[in-house]
Amino acid sequence: MPYTRSINISGNYANVSTGYDYWGRMPDPFDVRFVQATEQAVANASGDVRNDPWLLGYFADNELAWAGVGPQGRWGLAIGTLSGDANSPAKQAFIAMLRKKYVQPETLGSAWGIALGSWDALKVTGFAAPAPSEPHPAIAADYSAWLRLYADTYFRTVADAIHRRDPHHLFLGGRFAVNTPEAVAACAQYCDVVSFNVYADLPQHGFDAVAMHNLDKPVLISEFHFGSDDRGPFGKGVVSVYTEQQPARPMRSSLPPPRPTRTSSARTGSSTSISR
Repeated sequence: MPYTRSINISGNYANVSTGYDYWGRMPDPFDVRFVQATEQAVANASGDVRNDPWLLGYFADNELAWAGVGPQGRWGLAIGTLSGDANSPAKQAFIAMLRKKYVQPETLGSAWGIALGSWDALKVTGFAAPAPSEPHPAIAADYSAWLRLYADTYFRTVADAIHRRDPHHLFLGGRFAVNTPEAVAACAQYCDVVSFNVYADLPQHGFDAVAMHNLDKPVLISEFHFGSDDRGPFGKGVVSVYTEQQPARPMRSSLPPPRPTRTSSARTGSSTSISR
């Protein structure tokens, strides 16, 4: 039977809070200890299966906190990085990105609408990062660039480790529960499949189907459920329906007809027909 493996990365590396943190804080991919932990986790996951034809591929971690909560939740990772510990590798990388763009701290301060007399002011633990606002569009632009760099660094690190240890199988993404456009785009660049855990009435209510179409990447819904109390456990869970038969009708009617496309297998070099 075909199966998948999970790469569970753990270790004594730095982390960043987004304010969501349901399963924990975000791993800091700029920390060399994260790179080492990733190599070890991939080695552990792939050691006895790298030549198994029944293995589909690997998921990395599970439901990471790519976004925060509330109307400004998209920027949680950027705000959390800047407000983090002064010794945070991610914070140092973010400040380096800003210094390269603005050169002078006063230029950044003017663009963000804050008083910033030196770059050292950004380095303090607990820096009060400004929320994006209409009068200062540079904040959202800079935060977006950081979110993409962060996600690129994470997914590239995992992808490189997988390709070194097991060039025969797929990288199935990170099972998004919350996400940002930047994280999804980075996943689409470095992974073979973008996976989402969707607890919604319809699949397209759990991820941006138009964005995925534009990214031209296969989507895998790696978790979903519909709970009813007409059979099984006494509880409807996260997405409730009245009967076991109810979810099938809207699900079938909502799905578009399959569109045959051809894509190259990243691992084998062969061409495979799939439907998106």
